[in-house]
Amino acid sequence: MRCLAAAPILALVWVGSANATEAAARQSVETFVAGFVDEVNKGDTKAALGRLATDVSIAEDLAPFHWKGPQAGADWLTGMQKNGERLGMTDIQMRLGAPIQVLVHGAAAYEAIPGVVTLTGKRRKLRERGMLTFTLARQAGAWKITSLAWGGAAAK
Repeated sequence: MRCLAAAPILALVWVGSANATEAAARQSVETFVAGFVDEVNKGDTKAALGRLATDVSIAEDLAPFHWKGPQAGADWLTGMQKNGERLGMTDIQMRLGAPIQVLVHGAAAYEAIPGVVTLTGKRRKLRERGMLTFTLARQAGAWKITSLAWGGAAAK
């Protein structure tokens, strides 16, 4: 009879352990993505690019709208900088909100997170609200961003 009584307790321990493991996996994705955004905000290009997979795909509302492959990250960051300069902006910062969805399935992950981009210039400040969507893959024991997309209303 003791064995039968222990079964539900063991099941609860197993479920609790699985939930803790899933929560830790989701937290690792959130931390990784937030680190990437922080590095981009600080202008630490080398560190930010190190978080991207070599075959990364990036889509956003900046022409040419899509970058893919080993140079995608660098070309995208250069494009954002040139666009800021064209608009007379001296600083571009992304502020993340709370993730609305984080999914981890083995070595694959997905995160959808709202954000606000602030572009600051000498005479004006623009804000653009939107959604960042990331996919990630665990490669050699570390997360790498395999795709990122930004979508939202035009900056005002």
